[in-house]
Amino acid sequence: MRRWIHGVGILAAFATALALVAHAIGDALVPAAVISYATPWPVLGAAGAVTLGTLPRAWRLLALPPWIFAAMGWFHSSHPQGPGIEPQASTFLATTWNAGRTLAHHPEQWHFEAEVVVIIESGEMVPIWSRFREATPDYDWARLDTGMLLGVRGNVIESAVFGVEDRYRCTRSAVELRTGETLDVIAVDISSQPWRSKREPLEAIFRHIPRARPTLVLGDFNTPQESRLLEAATAGRFRSAHRTPHEGLRETWPWELPLLAIDHIWASPELPLLASSRALRSSDHRALTVQVQRPN
Repeated sequence: MRRWIHGVGILAAFATALALVAHAIGDALVPAAVISYATPWPVLGAAGAVTLGTLPRAWRLLALPPWIFAAMGWFHSSHPQGPGIEPQASTFLATTWNAGRTLAHHPEQWHFEAEVVVIIESGEMVPIWSRFREATPDYDWARLDTGMLLGVRGNVIESAVFGVEDRYRCTRSAVELRTGETLDVIAVDISSQPWRSKREPLEAIFRHIPRARPTLVLGDFNTPQESRLLEAATAGRFRSAHRTPHEGLRETWPWELPLLAIDHIWASPELPLLASSRALRSSDHRALTVQVQRPN
């Protein structure tokens, strides 16, 4: 029995070492991406606990590296801490939420505080479209060809679709807020298949962003905040909502489990991000909301 337990510990230690190597390599290589996406910091922390509880005492230091990694992951997830969103006249809210095709079945979810709302995987809306519009009279809604909804307290001026079928689907829209500011809003839905590199969609998405107009990029990237590909694509020009003051942990999937921050809001320099919040609705994704400084 003890030999079997030690065998489990050896397997856990080997798997943990492989995961740590994958995280060190980053997601530029597909095999490393698959492994690193599947082993976020809570998983590695649990693997460290298994290693500690099953290996012989002389080998228990092997539990230290995954615990260090998990501690660093927790620190980055929970910081910077802050009071959260405090509405001001000089700011507005933007929200993105992957509804998991549940929107039609949950009318209690048809309430939003944000001035800009992007809903991913809205599901079939035709049968309930009139009721949905009546329940949200403050919004100008656009049903995007990509299965997403864009709602603005103001006007959706125009939209254009780009992307590669089964890889990523995006819509670039020009919108006017009710206070008169004009923005570009890019709604994003990237394939969840981890064996497909995220390099092409991320580069294409941020390449479509002009420098002439303030821009928000919102949606389900299926790419964690720690992604090196995401860091390279944004090239230091855009700021992430996940790096703003918030309460709790930044992960958005699945449900309340803090595994991956794969839903994102990015903003160009003209739109400073002040604070963010996450809320569980009717799908396995938490809605991400960010407070944005209005452009001058």
